[in-house]
Formats: sequence, structure tokens, C-alpha cells
Amino acid sequence: MEKRIFIDRFLKPLLKALDSNISSVRYMKSANSEEYVIVTYNSGYSQNVCITADSNKSIVMDVISAIAL
Repeated sequence: MEKRIFIDRFLKPLLKALDSNISSVRYMKSANSEEYVIVTYNSGYSQNVCITADSNKSIVMDVISAIAL
């Protein structure tokens, strides 16, 4: 499954269910092909989590670990 789809369908609802302060979760690919999940909070603070070369399972583990719910 494409990472963008996985993040929209599965990761985004999971993170928003775990933390009501999360306003958005989105996928971004940079010009140099690095891939990130951008987690934005209601306060406006955003956190970028690198997911380049991650499997879907690794994406979940890396993002949850990085935002330390």
C-alpha cells in the first residue's frame, strides 16, 4: 500500500484517537526524496518524523515513538 494512503486511512485516525491535541497528520516527500509524516497540534506546533524506507509497521512505531504520546 502506498505510504500516503496508509497514513491517511490508518495512521491519521489512530493518532487523532490517541491524542485529541493532534489537528492533522500528513505525508510529505521532499525534493531529495526523503519522506516524512508531519504531525500538527492544535497549538500550531508541527513535528516532522522521517519515514524514508519504512514499512507500514515501522511508520507507526517511528511516529508514535517520536511524538511520545
